[in-house]
Amino acid sequence: MTQEFPGTEIDVGGASDHVAKVDVKIQRIKETARKVKAGLPWELPRQLIKDLITYSVSRIKIRRTAALEENICPRVLFTGVPMDYKKELQLAFGDYIEAYEGISNTMAEWSAACIALYLAANSMGSWLLWKIDTRSRVRRSNVVKLVTTDAIISVMNAIAEEDLMQARDPQQRSVEELVG
Repeated sequence: MTQEFPGTEIDVGGASDHVAKVDVKIQRIKETARKVKAGLPWELPRQLIKDLITYSVSRIKIRRTAALEENICPRVLFTGVPMDYKKELQLAFGDYIEAYEGISNTMAEWSAACIALYLAANSMGSWLLWKIDTRSRVRRSNVVKLVTTDAIISVMNAIAEEDLMQARDPQQRSVEELVG
């Protein structure tokens, strides 16, 4: 296998060997995720942890590293697509936003309360969002960042508490299942 990828250094190791380079990169992702989590005004539900890690990795990949000789971030070097920093940095993980849902001739709301997760990495500059009322992930381009109110903090803390209770007792059903 070491001969199949010319120009790529492959260091073959044994089971349970620690690879220092990989350990350092994993530690950097963990530290970034811890910093973002510490800055949230509410407790993080368990179901959003993988999204936090995805956000942390995406933020690491937009910074230039000393390992590269060129003055270019790893993501642009890999994709070849220049970054639009205005779209990239308009939101952060955990921001409370209203996302445009579309116009209809019904009395349905035109926007939904969401939590920003991470940039969807498409040409439209869409973000992957978590709808608070349905607890589902959606992709939207038209969003407005709002101030995180005490009501939103209470709702998110209640969701995190519910996730924690379900993790402790998998047999316990959620409130939604019991009510309807």
